[in-house]
Amino acid sequence: MTMVSVEISEDLYQYIQKHAVPLEDSVDSVLKRLLGLDKAKVAALAAEAPAQPSGTTEHGALQPLVTAGLLNEGDELRWHRAKKGVTFDAKVGPNGTIELDDGQLFESPSGAAVAVAGGNHPGWDVWSHLRSGMTLSQLRSMLNSANDQPTDLSDDWKSQLKMVLSRLPHGAWTSYGDLGRLLGRNPRELGLHLSTTEITNAHRVLQHNGRISPGFHWVGTDRGDVRVLLRREGVLPQRGSVADPSQRLSLESLRKLLQH
Repeated sequence: MTMVSVEISEDLYQYIQKHAVPLEDSVDSVLKRLLGLDKAKVAALAAEAPAQPSGTTEHGALQPLVTAGLLNEGDELRWHRAKKGVTFDAKVGPNGTIELDDGQLFESPSGAAVAVAGGNHPGWDVWSHLRSGMTLSQLRSMLNSANDQPTDLSDDWKSQLKMVLSRLPHGAWTSYGDLGRLLGRNPRELGLHLSTTEITNAHRVLQHNGRISPGFHWVGTDRGDVRVLLRREGVLPQRGSVADPSQRLSLESLRKLLQH
């Protein structure tokens, strides 16, 4: 096999060393295993690896999300493989790790995915956060977007969001994007807040095209099929699942609701 020389950072080299089997692995073999290119070795190591005791694991890849409040230790994670008919459950472990049902701790979502399924899987995309209904990748994108914006420690926007939604007229609806522009927040941040907080008329916040968000779920009291309620409120037509664009409140109309 032809080998080529590449330069890597000191941080990456230390990471590779930490995952190497002493006196056996090379940089090449470790990278193959981490990338899922050596399936037999991946399966063998996953089967033999003992669970790491709580409290001795370094910070895992989820720690920034925990620090930002997007995840909490103990939150349930799930990977449902529909085509294979199997579901894997895990939870956010200590120090931003992922803990499997058998107690094993993993520093990264991909490491946990390899342990339960073998092969090469995009861990950030396959694991979903049950409380928010979002993938870990989506939560990470929210964090990155928030870091690109000026820090705002005020919770005023939450009370303003609650106020404007409570004042929506009969038949009117709005979108995550319009509310984001109104309140100066990232639409995904709004979506996460609405998916974890019981707020009047939160179900009338739709996608920009007038469709119900695929991740929508009731918070608190289950009010049944949201489409039935939206039709009763005049938001959706009696036949169809797309709201009338003319009933979408403009940004100016939303501002007026806040001022009243």
